[in-house]
Amino acid sequence: MKKILIALLFVSFSINAQDAKVNSILKKHFKALNQTKLSTVNSLKIEGTFIQNGTILNLEIIKQRPDKWRRKIELNKTKMLVVINGNSGWEINQFAGANDPVDYDQAKLNAYSTSATIDNQLWYYKNNGAKIKYLTDEVVNEKKSIKLEITDVLGKTSHVWLDSKTYFINQTEDVESKQKLVYKEHQIIDGMYFPKKVSAGVYELEFSKIELNPKLEVSLFTKGDHMSIKDVTKTYLKAFYDLDYEKLETFYTDESFWFDPSTAVINPNVKKSIGKDKIIADLKSGFNGVQDAKYTFEKEFYSGPYVAIWGNYYYRIPAKFFQGMMHSDAVFEFNVPMVTNLVIKDGKVLEHFEYADWTDWAKQAQANAQKAK
Repeated sequence: MKKILIALLFVSFSINAQDAKVNSILKKHFKALNQTKLSTVNSLKIEGTFIQNGTILNLEIIKQRPDKWRRKIELNKTKMLVVINGNSGWEINQFAGANDPVDYDQAKLNAYSTSATIDNQLWYYKNNGAKIKYLTDEVVNEKKSIKLEITDVLGKTSHVWLDSKTYFINQTEDVESKQKLVYKEHQIIDGMYFPKKVSAGVYELEFSKIELNPKLEVSLFTKGDHMSIKDVTKTYLKAFYDLDYEKLETFYTDESFWFDPSTAVINPNVKKSIGKDKIIADLKSGFNGVQDAKYTFEKEFYSGPYVAIWGNYYYRIPAKFFQGMMHSDAVFEFNVPMVTNLVIKDGKVLEHFEYADWTDWAKQAQANAQKAK
């Protein structure tokens, strides 16, 4: 019985000693990085580069409490966007030919849990029920380091090495996947230490600018501007033919254009409308007097950012808007075959081409005029 008690006391002492050692290490780590001050930061915006096999891509990371994270990697307007917003998340990977958001399952959300926090990752683990164990001291990346083992609440195990001199993170490793991250440099921002260069084997991240507490739009973490191309098309064309100019303006950029080259049949002076302000102004002028407009979709094709719609444009307009019909109370009706071609990217309509059968329209106009007499 005495031997059992001695053994239990030894185990208890070992556990307490392990806990005391881990707590001492973590305390020094949190102090070195100034976690106390970091806890007061509510949002972060990080800009830098993502380098893979010699190719340099633009990198942007945005974080906001609680648990909001957005990472965009972009090259020549082609991007991979990952967004985590609490218990939901999704991605758009245009490098793989996917322009529409793909929702994450719980497993994928769990994998990004430590990325979504503003806090130091060991602080996150400590405050979210993970078990942290001291393993050994060893030299890693030519630095004497303290090796810790972390087992999170889901049972996932990882290793973290802290530089014995600075107590900064030197390296991390996911035990299951064997993926390692090597922290090569750190930088000071307002008294807090942040990574500057991180290597992950085939790629390297370099953070060149870190902004503390930037004002962030809610839309950064929602899918509102990242609807599927088909949804954008339907929403845009409804606003277009509803003459909802306020909503239409949100679909255009200063480089967007709208053009109907087929109108040369009835108006040879027609020109391309470029830029959102010009487009809206021309639409207000061109659709002046139009009533009950609608566009029926007969056939539709979608290929990446390119859209082709074949349908019919129906509308009514008072006869007084036509030359020689100023005093008429008649209302003309038109049903014009039309093809619409769009180029849509990031929820914006960059190009809008229309090809209408204006020869048929002229015949309908003549019939309307004869009927009104």
